[in-house]
Amino acid sequence: MAFDWNDLFGQIEKAREAAQHADAIHAESTVVDDEQPAQQTPPPEPPKEKKPHKKISKAGIILPVLAVAALVVLGSSLYTIEENEFGCVTRFSEIIDIVEQPGLHFKTPFLDEVRTIPSYQMLYDIPPSEVITADKKTLVIDNFAVWQIADPAKYMRTVNGSQTQMESRISASVYSATKNEFGRLMRDEIINTDSSSVEQVAIRVTDTVNKMMQDYGITIRAIEIKRTDLPTENAESVYSRMISDREKIAASYLADGNLEAAKIRNNADKEAATIRAEAKAQADVLNGEAEAEYMRILANAYSGADKAEFYVFLREIDAMKASMQDGNRTLILDETSEIARILLGTN
Repeated sequence: MAFDWNDLFGQIEKAREAAQHADAIHAESTVVDDEQPAQQTPPPEPPKEKKPHKKISKAGIILPVLAVAALVVLGSSLYTIEENEFGCVTRFSEIIDIVEQPGLHFKTPFLDEVRTIPSYQMLYDIPPSEVITADKKTLVIDNFAVWQIADPAKYMRTVNGSQTQMESRISASVYSATKNEFGRLMRDEIINTDSSSVEQVAIRVTDTVNKMMQDYGITIRAIEIKRTDLPTENAESVYSRMISDREKIAASYLADGNLEAAKIRNNADKEAATIRAEAKAQADVLNGEAEAEYMRILANAYSGADKAEFYVFLREIDAMKASMQDGNRTLILDETSEIARILLGTN
């Protein structure tokens, strides 16, 4: 607030001149009393000795008082604002000015009061709270908020500049928004998903709380989730149930894999059996054709009587070779056989 210093110093100067004028009148009255003729009086008694004393003029009293008053007025008229502060000037509990520029400022003495509030970003560690998920399971959410005063006048009117009251309202709003967001999700989705899903939840919570805090003159810069955990009293049972569920899922996957493997093996065995059967059938056909060709060749080779007798002779020779293997040198023949006659030289 602007203050008329010229008026104050003018009043001080007038008071100093009045004091000097009073001292001059007092001095003149003293001189007039000294110039009056002395009347005949009886001889005075010898004067008693008096201690000398100094005369104090009115100006000597008024000037220090005025100087002290000026210092008091000056001290109550000046105030400073730091770099990271807002200054709120009130008169009779009514806000009349908001000072945002740092430095030395003036206000009306004895009427105006100045309260400073922080202009920097503040971190509020919100107490952990429990929320209920969509599948009626309980989770403990631990988060924090970064907030800043955007409208000092509105902030002063709503919470009277109390940071404790403001943080209490932030905590209630964050809990409400967090409960609504996590109430739409299943617990397993929250626990098993990656951090990006939780970050999206934090962004939505920040936007919601920001809208709720507009009437208080603050801005929510960020609301971050530090920890998502299970309640202490049922953590062990939940962990055991989760392990059991995971084991069931693993057994289901294993059974599905074994079933698929059995199907693949059965199909492979069927295809292998089909291929072997077709190969055997083709081999039998080829063998039959080869035997037929062999018999045809033999029939052509031994079609005459002489050729037939020669063929029988060769077969006998082959039979004799087969019977004399493994060191067997004894051969029993019919004496009428052609080989016996040949061997005995009777042919």
